[in-house]
Amino acid sequence: SSSSSSSSPPPPCWFVVSSGEATAGGEHTTLTLSSSPTLHLIVPHPPPTQVLSLYSNGLTSVEGIGVLGATPVREINLGQNLLSSLPDELAALAPTLERLWVDGNRLGPQLPACVPRLSALRVLRASNNKIEELPEDLGERLPLLEVLAVDNNDLSALPASVYALRHLETLIVRGNQIAEISEDVARLAELRIVQASSNRLVRIPEALGGLVKLEELYLNSNRIAEVPASLRGLVRIKKISLANNRIQALPAVLEEQWHLDGSPGSGPADAVGGDGGGVGADPAIVVELFGNPLGREEEEEEGVVAGEDDRVMADEGGALAAKGAEKLELGNKRQKKDAKEA
Repeated sequence: SSSSSSSSPPPPCWFVVSSGEATAGGEHTTLTLSSSPTLHLIVPHPPPTQVLSLYSNGLTSVEGIGVLGATPVREINLGQNLLSSLPDELAALAPTLERLWVDGNRLGPQLPACVPRLSALRVLRASNNKIEELPEDLGERLPLLEVLAVDNNDLSALPASVYALRHLETLIVRGNQIAEISEDVARLAELRIVQASSNRLVRIPEALGGLVKLEELYLNSNRIAEVPASLRGLVRIKKISLANNRIQALPAVLEEQWHLDGSPGSGPADAVGGDGGGVGADPAIVVELFGNPLGREEEEEEGVVAGEDDRVMADEGGALAAKGAEKLELGNKRQKKDAKEA
């Protein structure tokens, strides 16, 4: 690889940055610009770049990036900048662009219109922005998508078209305000990872249990009260986090399959942190249930019964004591009477 500083003349057909370094690997197949507050695309014929990283440069604009449409660029990382929009010319990269990182910017409230036009995308990471909604036709326009990461945004719902992403393997939507995952999730047969923690989910869709390729499921820190028995269909599952919800009981079939003993404080707490809370004994499956009121309802019912028993016993004891007192008083009266007569 070769490098040039801002004090050296730029190589022919390259990019110019106001500061920092630009590095290239191989025949200009990888280009990284770092620590650069501004970016100027000044050449009509850029190098045959396949990977471009503009990560953490404080950029507010990437106008001119469409010039890369003449190159076989497959990956662009625009993460950790100050971008509030993306130029329409980014769509010129549609024929070859497969991976796009725009996480840690200021994009919103909609996903930039140019993104769904990148029909060859397989990886889209738009985490930590201000996105409130995804395009209704996202699934139809990005049919090859395998990874969708839109965590830590302001989403309140997932559009129906998301469930049309038949190649999707990883869905990351944690840290939003999503209230429901549709039963249409059954259509995402290739899913291996679902991260939907820290949302407003109140139920787990029954259809989730039909995703036989699912390996990791994170639904912690929601408002879930019940766990469907259909999750027994997750035959490849390696980790399930249901921590910090409102779950009071699990279906017996899941306790058996996940090797739980059902007690609310059991399991190796160190393996998951917190207080344990019914951690799977099978090392092949990690089940996190801490922070739930597991068993509390049963304990409360037992407490009510025990309290009633104590009250009855107390009443019976009081009655017996009263009768004993009456007999003692009668005995004393008879003794006094006998003493007077004598």
